[in-house]
Amino acid sequence: VKLDASLLNEISASRDNKEFLSGICRLCHQMDLAVYALGVTRADDLKLLFELGVDGASGPALSDRMNQNT
Repeated sequence: VKLDASLLNEISASRDNKEFLSGICRLCHQMDLAVYALGVTRADDLKLLFELGVDGASGPALSDRMNQNT
């Protein structure tokens, strides 16, 4: 299941957003589906998404992180 960037806006600022995304991840995992977040722009959001149960991600936050490691 791919989560569009529009669902990821301001996730760290809202408890409701975190609970919503966590619930989506739990439901998908119960159905043996992987969850991917698309368009992640902030490193702190990336960390939070993985804590909430997202299996993979793409977006500028990953590009920036990889560039820092090279």
